[in-house]
Amino acid sequence: GNGYRSIDAVWRRAGVGRSVLARLAGADAFAEYGLSRRDALWAVKGLGGDKPLPLFEADGEGLPVFVSNLPLMSEREEVFEDYVATRLTLRDHPVTLLRPELGRFTSAATLRNAPDRQWVTVAGLVITRQRPGTASGVIFLTLEDDTGVSNIIVWPNTFEKFRKQVMAGRLVRITGRLQREGIVTHIVSSRIDDLSYLLDTLGDADSAGMAIDPTYDNADDVKRPAPAGEYGPRRPERKPLSDEITAELQRAQQRRYGGGARHPREQAKKLFYSRDFH
Repeated sequence: GNGYRSIDAVWRRAGVGRSVLARLAGADAFAEYGLSRRDALWAVKGLGGDKPLPLFEADGEGLPVFVSNLPLMSEREEVFEDYVATRLTLRDHPVTLLRPELGRFTSAATLRNAPDRQWVTVAGLVITRQRPGTASGVIFLTLEDDTGVSNIIVWPNTFEKFRKQVMAGRLVRITGRLQREGIVTHIVSSRIDDLSYLLDTLGDADSAGMAIDPTYDNADDVKRPAPAGEYGPRRPERKPLSDEITAELQRAQQRRYGGGARHPREQAKKLFYSRDFH
């Protein structure tokens, strides 16, 4: 009648298994008890077994509970783990946390006051992609930032130029001309930048302002190796892999590790997805 006063009480009285309790703790479901996500997971790991022993079935009995001394999670980590557990968050929007890295752009809430045919730049999560069969190849994107949504029009010639960004981008920045008809506002895109790599930093501790530009991925490559004989044999310059080989390597990795994400960067690719309609 009075609910549950602790994780231990839920385990003993409701018969909820440890695996389910761990998922609830990962979703921050025990914040009402004054427990952080990590403290709740610590408490679940401290339970005696998958089921309480008959001797200790009464609520409040059993071994003492040891309080953890784990470091607090950053807001970025909390938001990331919310998406891992529930695919949404009631905390700050990812765009709020990434604003310093996104550069200057116009928020969705202020587009309603922008004059017609003005050039604007918007940024946000791609939440929908639509390519109606009756639209002659035109693609419609919906971006979501921390103030609302903006509607994007991608003409076929722009799509051919930015195909990868349109089809694979999860966080994008788009520059185009604003078009208003009555209360409906669109942005006719001219340039599309894929900033999805910034989402990968949300799951890293203390990652604010530490995102690495992907253009530096091959910073350790030697462009002009030393001549043979001076510092040893010449090392041939590495050639970029073809798209076919890259795709096959990705499929092999998928077969090896399965569908479950392992690293926060791989996890982010599965969390911030869009709803695509054709």
